[in-house]
Amino acid sequence: MKKKIVTALVICTMLMTTACSFGDKVSEAELREQIRSELYDEVRSEVELEIRHSLESEIEKRAKELIAEGYTGEDEIDDSVDDSEVTTPDITVDVIDPVVEANDNKAEIEELMVQASNLYSEANSQVKTANINTIDEQILELNTYDFSNKKITFLGDSITYGVGSDTVVEGQRKSYVFFLQEVLGCEVKSYCVPGGCIGRYSDFIVPSYISFIPDDTDILVVMAGFNDFSNFNDNYSEDSTAEGSFKGEVNYFMSMLRNQMPDKPIYFVTIYPNVCEDGNDSVPLVKFMNYIKEAADNYDIRIIDLYGEGFMDNHDDTSQLAYFYDVIHPNENGYMLLGHHIAAHLVQDQWSY
Repeated sequence: MKKKIVTALVICTMLMTTACSFGDKVSEAELREQIRSELYDEVRSEVELEIRHSLESEIEKRAKELIAEGYTGEDEIDDSVDDSEVTTPDITVDVIDPVVEANDNKAEIEELMVQASNLYSEANSQVKTANINTIDEQILELNTYDFSNKKITFLGDSITYGVGSDTVVEGQRKSYVFFLQEVLGCEVKSYCVPGGCIGRYSDFIVPSYISFIPDDTDILVVMAGFNDFSNFNDNYSEDSTAEGSFKGEVNYFMSMLRNQMPDKPIYFVTIYPNVCEDGNDSVPLVKFMNYIKEAADNYDIRIIDLYGEGFMDNHDDTSQLAYFYDVIHPNENGYMLLGHHIAAHLVQDQWSY
């Protein structure tokens, strides 16, 4: 469902009618900042990200005008304008509105899941990823489950953090977490460390954030394991599940996750195929990912298997240019695809929540 976003100037002039009381007289610089802060707080909750920059510019301009007019911070801001003089920018945002009745589109979603599954067996390519994304978008459009009352927590490494995304929103980079929240409308918490590993043989371990998981988390999503492959490859052993081995550390991590959330859905996301695994004479990445899937089954942890699906494989130059910032981290477009793909997996499982 498409909705027109109202013009920044219209919203700004509406907000100008808000009463702002700052008490004692302050300096011009402080007053300007107070005006901007008062109005910008309203902006953050009222408009889409696409027009915040234009709103901030308009607010800064009007704050300076108020100072020039002698505004002291003690009076009410009353700044009405003729709406007929305002033009609306051509900005649209796709909004997926949940409906009350779940299961309405179950048959259609299940058919799309079959189509996606068929794509997973095709040779990896940018076209394959784009086709999977098309199905993801259709699933999200069909979604009838209201995620707005769901709290989803994420644990991960630099990909969950958003390395490679240039855009920062409220102090956070636009990783896949941002785009998942945008499309599902859920509440999210994210705890991640760039370079983070599953194993305690690293100084940066994702399991250290288990204690941060809020008690009211409804769904947990974890993405980790690539740094174990790339930085601690020798810790993998086919025969050992002892502490300090990759397999032993995976089991420890997953047992801790399940103890923390005994009755809630937990998802583990494997890394997508990537050029970093090429030319490596040591233990291949596929063995690390396969063991994560094997262990997850023992702890009733659901797998979103990007590696097995071949989703966002960056071995071809077209995929690398379209979706990636470097050899492993997505660019903003890639994070959007990844966030929507994980969101589509959550939608597919809605009948088990």
